[in-house]
Amino acid sequence: MSERPTPRRRRAGGLPAGSTLAAAALLVACSGRAGRGGATPPADTEDLGPATDRRSLAAELEADVLIGYDRDEPLDVDVRTIDPGVGGARIGVGPGDVWVGFQVGVATSRWPLVTDAETPAAPYSLALRSQVSRDLSAAWVVDELSWRLTACDKVAVVPLRLTSLYARDGDRWVPVVEHLSLGRAVRSDERADFGLAVEAAPGRVDQDQALTAAVEALVGATRPIDVALVDQAVLVPPGPAAPLRGRQIATTPWGAPGATVEAYRLGTVGRDPVRAGVAYWVGTLAVPAGVDRRVRMRATFVFERIKGGWALAHGHVSLPEEDADLAARFLGPAVTSFNPLRVDCRRLR
Repeated sequence: MSERPTPRRRRAGGLPAGSTLAAAALLVACSGRAGRGGATPPADTEDLGPATDRRSLAAELEADVLIGYDRDEPLDVDVRTIDPGVGGARIGVGPGDVWVGFQVGVATSRWPLVTDAETPAAPYSLALRSQVSRDLSAAWVVDELSWRLTACDKVAVVPLRLTSLYARDGDRWVPVVEHLSLGRAVRSDERADFGLAVEAAPGRVDQDQALTAAVEALVGATRPIDVALVDQAVLVPPGPAAPLRGRQIATTPWGAPGATVEAYRLGTVGRDPVRAGVAYWVGTLAVPAGVDRRVRMRATFVFERIKGGWALAHGHVSLPEEDADLAARFLGPAVTSFNPLRVDCRRLR
């Protein structure tokens, strides 16, 4: 697919914010919400922030993330620590749901399908986890979501995976990179080059070489690999398999043998890119799938600088899914239209 579909509209019906937050709040890893008082210390340092500061900042971020699920707004990456030439990125489930740089401001919904009050949908957080960088300049989030779509008094549960990177800007968290996916494996009839490619924006040569080499090792078939990992590092692979954690990332093959980097963007979080403590890589991969055929996967990686080197914080690799295929998978033949979603109740299984 070479053309971007019309941007998805936000749902007219809204979400049950109170019930969503109440259910998800029980799963927040860090207790207590931080106040929005003092400003963050300067970025670009090697100092490990006090544990209490990191816990309170993580709790504040997790509360913001849960609220953001219900608001479902475009990204506004107007942060002094982000190079505007690289900007942010939002990757969604659909083949056209790839927005980078200034485009993130038009990505009006992160959720798949176009729903409204007649077919309401609500996200529920199942496994929200966050981690604040050593220099307190950034944080990353990993979550497993239950996206519940109601039609004809029945509920279809769509499992989604989300990873995000946030930058600290004064007393607020600003989303920079977001990647949402439906875990599925490569199909035998997968179309070559299905889905949009990422527009390239390489970074500094030294960072570019080091981080792209790390990505190539992470997505390659060879295991084990020598890769530095932060505490609680996570890699979300394509397919329905559970995320890989810790040393599993370095030792467990995850199903993209022969993958090569097709195009990528590389950015840092920090006022001085040379000394930045966090970097992010957003790109598309070309993966062999049969004779003379390659499929396109999306990939996002976040790295933290530790003792002069780069360590993986989290990675996320996914395949896009068409609205029609997603709807057929979870609603069967009852779907009659997609914009907005409509269902024939007589045919709903």
